Amino acid sequence: MDNRERNDLKAKINANSHEIYVLSLDDMEKVIESSDSSKKSIVSNQWKKHREKIETTASHGHYVKDGVSLTKLFSDLGVTVFKAYTRNYGGNPHIIFKGYAGQRKVFNAVKYGASHPQIVKMGIGKVGATHTAKTGGVISIVFMSGFRVADFFLRDNATLSQLIGGLSMDVAKIATSTAVSIALGTAAATTFTAAIVPLIVVLIAGAGVSMALDILDDKFKITEKVVAAIEEMQNNLQRNLEHQKDKLTDTTGDIVDSVIDATIEYGKSTLSNWIRSNQPQLPGF
Repeated sequence: MDNRERNDLKAKINANSHEIYVLSLDDMEKVIESSDSSKKSIVSNQWKKHREKIETTASHGHYVKDGVSLTKLFSDLGVTVFKAYTRNYGGNPHIIFKGYAGQRKVFNAVKYGASHPQIVKMGIGKVGATHTAKTGGVISIVFMSGFRVADFFLRDNATLSQLIGGLSMDVAKIATSTAVSIALGTAAATTFTAAIVPLIVVLIAGAGVSMALDILDDKFKITEKVVAAIEEMQNNLQRNLEHQKDKLTDTTGDIVDSVIDATIEYGKSTLSNWIRSNQPQLPGF
């Protein structure tokens, strides 16, 4: 590699370099509190205005990505998307595409293994649909985590219990919807030979279960009850710590008092013995 190529490579590396700062919640809160109060107020007001829309996008946004993948499938395969079948060859599942391979841009072969990267990426077949569901679940958790942390810092009355409780319920709902969608997608893969069906089932089931859980959560105030339980647990822990502190203080005081009393008694006894042993003998009369 000559100097010019080395300099070009160095310039590309510098252009793509990024600085990452890892902050704890306390550090992040200090950074926000130290920012311009007027700007912070503007950001907080905008957050309150668009908070619900942002939460909905963070919770269900990955379905947009999956919908784009499904659109690409229809764009590449057209109506023949339903003519992609699952067949076993040599004991291994394969995806078979009917129609003219030369007219397709993405899948330009007739047969692919069920675990082929392109098949999995596009969510075709049982393996692809399962991968789509898992990826969507991970994306939702990442988005919702970011939303909860931002909400914690930008909302004036937000508490740490709300952050923990909300995030716990988010993960539980996402895990449930993902598990249900995978189970139904797997059942569809064993029932239907059309390789696109499991993906459609996963998308519909995942979105449906996710929305149903949100409705149940709003109706029965499950997240609020979880937050209340966490706050009660924190209060009980705080009261227990204060009680133990008071008990320890009382015990320490008793020990100190006992040590002082024992020291005084020891001093009295020692002084008395010294006086008796050193008392001068008076002559008898």
